[in-house]
Amino acid sequence: MHYKKLPIKIGCTQTIASNYFELTDVINYQPAIELFIDTTDQLEKLYQKKELDVLITNKRTAFDNDVLFSEKIGWLSAIAAQDVYLMNRDKECPYRKMMLSLINPQTCKFVEVDSIYSMIDLIKKGEGRSILPNRFFLEEQNQSLHFSKIEQEVPIYIVGNERNNHYVRLFLKDSNGLE
Repeated sequence: MHYKKLPIKIGCTQTIASNYFELTDVINYQPAIELFIDTTDQLEKLYQKKELDVLITNKRTAFDNDVLFSEKIGWLSAIAAQDVYLMNRDKECPYRKMMLSLINPQTCKFVEVDSIYSMIDLIKKGEGRSILPNRFFLEEQNQSLHFSKIEQEVPIYIVGNERNNHYVRLFLKDSNGLE
């Protein structure tokens, strides 16, 4: 007999959760899933202790990583934004790394922000700009913002067994139209 462990426990970062996991969809999805949101480092520790079944992150981990999809990214700002660059405190954040490769940190003003929600709020108020996934711009409440796509994309990785990864892919396809 094949044992099915439910709910499937998925760990992901704040950015991935806010872009790809609508909470009402998570609550109602069958098979049942639970979402754990934290930094990649913390999620890796939980996965290693077998407290998570699946790990989804925008950084390679110490485990076997498969690319789930590649994320389109760009500069997100208000029309008359201040010339301030908003970035995640995490030195390994791929959006931060991308931004630092495109600006001169010696001459540009930048502010580190811990929360993606605080960052979006500052952007809406015209307090700065940031490199973020295109999906933030596609949200109705952010349509007044300006998005300037850049050529690079950020791979989103998935770690877990084949069955659980399959359920996560189905969930993302059902709720987001992702292939």
